[in-house]
Order: sequence, then C-alpha cells, then structure tokens
Amino acid sequence: MVEKTEEKKKGLTVKIPKLNLWMISTVILIGILAFVLAGGWTITGQVVSSDQESILSAEDAANKAIDWLISFYKANGANVEITLVSASETENGIYEFTIKLSSAQGEGEQKYYVTRDGKLFLPQAIETEEVISEQQTEIPKTDRPNVDLYIFSYCPAGTSALDSLAEAASLLKDSANFKVKFFSHMHGEHERQQNMIQECIQRVAPDKYWDYTKQYLEEVYQECLNTRTTDCDKEKSIALMTSVGINSDNVMDCVEQNGEAYYQQDIDDATNLQLRYSPSFVINGVYLSDINRSPEGIKSAVCSAFKTPPEDCSETLGTSGTSSGGQC
Repeated sequence: MVEKTEEKKKGLTVKIPKLNLWMISTVILIGILAFVLAGGWTITGQVVSSDQESILSAEDAANKAIDWLISFYKANGANVEITLVSASETENGIYEFTIKLSSAQGEGEQKYYVTRDGKLFLPQAIETEEVISEQQTEIPKTDRPNVDLYIFSYCPAGTSALDSLAEAASLLKDSANFKVKFFSHMHGEHERQQNMIQECIQRVAPDKYWDYTKQYLEEVYQECLNTRTTDCDKEKSIALMTSVGINSDNVMDCVEQNGEAYYQQDIDDATNLQLRYSPSFVINGVYLSDINRSPEGIKSAVCSAFKTPPEDCSETLGTSGTSSGGQC
C-alpha cells in the first residue's frame, strides 16, 4: 500500500462497505486520479467520455473491471472468488454493477461503477450535490476516557501509530481505557492472522498487551513484512509472546475459537463510525483526523478528554519519530 502525506479531512465522511474484506478504494482512486491528470480522459458534463467505438456493453465492461479486481487481490496475496450479479447503465452515463465476493472470511455483495469502455473502475459514486455535514471534533470530557485505535496490523502507518500508542497507554492505562481494533487485512492472510492474534492477546493477557506491542514493530512486522506468510507471522508472534510472558497456547486457542467473531466486531465498529483509514484514532466516540501521532501527541489528546487529568498527564513523552503522517 502506498503511503501519502496526511491531510486534514475535517467534515469528510465516507462510508465503507459492510463487506469490509479489504480496504482498496484509496489505491484505486489515486490511480484513477493520476490517469485523468495525465490527460488520458476528458470529463465533460456528468460522464467520463471516450471514443464511441470503444464503448462496451454493461456486462462486458463490468467483467473487465472484475478481471482487474481479481488481479489486485491476487497480487496482495488474497484468494477470492468474484462473480457478476448484475450490470446496467445509470442515468449519468456510467455503468453500475454488483458483484458477489467470496473468501475465507465470508461472502457478500457489493456495488461498484465502471466507465463504458471498461477502462476506469470507480469504487464509489458520491453525490456531489449533497452538502457534507461538519464532523464533531471536540472530545467530550469523562472521568475515564475510552481510547480506540483502528488499524490494519501490517499497515506501515498503522503499526507506527501502534508503537506510539503503546508508550502513551503504558503511562495512562490505569486512568483510561485503551483498545486497539482491526478492520482490514488488505495486505494478505498473514495480516488477517495478526489482527486476530492481537485481538486475542488483549482479551487473554491484557496486562501484557502493551509489552507485546512495544516490540511488535521490530520483532514481528519487520521480520515478516517481506515474506508475507502466515507461517512467519505465527512463528515470530509466538516467540514474542513467550519473551514477554504471554501464554501463546491460550492466545492461539482464542484465535481458533473466537478470533473471527472478535475481528468481525471490530469491522462492524469501524463501519458504524464510518472509518476508512489506518490509523484512525477515536477518543470518547469522536474520530480525530488531525491527531499528532507521536507518543506525546497521543498522550496530550487523551489527557484533554479527562474531566480531571491525572498526575501522569504532566509527564512528557517522546515527540519525534512516529509523529509523521501517512495512512493505508
């Protein structure tokens, strides 16, 4: 996944599909925009125009887009089966099509769009005449704040944010509720496995979870980033769990028995909050689009959510390194 500089997206809300198997829209949209800016297409009126001779039927254009989708998932190590359910032309002159996507995670239907020659796949159709309402940005103050970090476990920016959160959470864990949630495995099955491992560690050995996350970046993520295999992820995760005093057998039993349900709950929570990017910080139910991701920045955001900040809030944490932007 290509990272990009973080931009403030105040007021921007984009719903993610209920079937949240892989979050691919960002990459697709960047590719489409780059192609348009390069002069490959002319936008006239309501539709993206092309030569009349290249116009395909709705079904043929949809199947061309499906071929691209299959190749995308395959390149990212995911085994999926995609079948066309329906395809038709919209009143705006582009084709709308519905697919059925099946994988080890489950199956479901999703609607997409494609230009009439099948060359541009459009993951979403956003009604530009609707005014986007401004999001709430002020964090409600509570006696014990709830702090949620939503990431993909093999997203570079998400893993970096987790590394920073671990330092802040270690300081404030007795005063606030911290939870890390996972809502995509777009990088492959090894990421899906790691998502469930970390979800289970938080339930089986919550007191040791931050010890695990402080070393996860170096001892699991970096070791398995290039191999992209479930074997590497499992081996390095078990070694790290053992080194920090976590019973890995209990964790892996949890993954086998309840991992899918815990992971799906995280996905549902992200969907309800309309979250799209890794990392996404949510404090007392409010999504923070412009949080400073350094340990000190995260600590400051959490401390601002207390009615009466604890003494630990006066301690200064690191301000460099992982404060940079980027997202998946």
